[in-house]
Amino acid sequence: MEEAESYFEPIIKIRRDKKRLIHALDLTLQGCFAQKWNVRFVCFGSAAEVILNYGEKDELTEALANAYAVLVPGDNSKKEFKRLYGVRSNIVHGNVKKLKDAEANIQNLSAFEDMIRVLWKTILCDNGLMDMLEKSDKERETWFGTTRGETMTLHPQFVVDAKGKKKSVLLSYKEYEELLELAQDSIDAKMIEEAKDEPRVPWEQVKSKVQASRL
Repeated sequence: MEEAESYFEPIIKIRRDKKRLIHALDLTLQGCFAQKWNVRFVCFGSAAEVILNYGEKDELTEALANAYAVLVPGDNSKKEFKRLYGVRSNIVHGNVKKLKDAEANIQNLSAFEDMIRVLWKTILCDNGLMDMLEKSDKERETWFGTTRGETMTLHPQFVVDAKGKKKSVLLSYKEYEELLELAQDSIDAKMIEEAKDEPRVPWEQVKSKVQASRL
C-alpha cells in the first residue's frame, strides 16, 4: 500500500502536465481492464511504443528494445522485450499459427505485464525522466543514444603479439553492430545540432526550385 501511494503524486502530474505519457497511461489502463488476453497484449504493446518510440524507424522492434534496455537495464532485458513485442506483432498481423498454444500465450502476457509494470515504476520514480520523455523525438533520440552508450557493456577479447602487447580487439558481432548504431546516432545528433541555427527556407520556395529543376 505504501509503495502504491508513492506513485499517486507522479500519476497526478502525468494527468495534469504530460501529453505523451497520459496517452501511454490510458493505454496501460485499457490493457489492465481488458478481458481478452490478446487485447491486453496489444494495449500494453501500444503503451510501450508511445513511451519508447522517437520517430519513424525501419526497425521499430529493435529501436524499442534498445530504448527499453536504457530505461530498464539488464543482461536479458533487450532480448526479452524483442521476444514479447514479437508476440504483440503476431497478434496485430494475424499470425494465428504462432498463437495456438493457450498456455504459452498467458505466460507471455504475464511476462509482458511485468515488463510494463517495471517500466512504469522506473518512470514514476524519476521526475526528470518524465520530463525527458515529453520532449521532441529528436531530443529523445539523442538522449536514448547517449544514455545507451553510457550503459552499454562490451566484452572485448584482445589479440597480442609475441611480447604480450595488445594489437587488435575482437568483439561479438552484436556488440559491433551496436557500436556502429551508436556512432551513427552520434553523427546524426551532431548534424542536427549544427543545423539548428541555420536559416530556414520556406517550403514553397523549395518546392518551386524542385519543380523548376524537373523542367
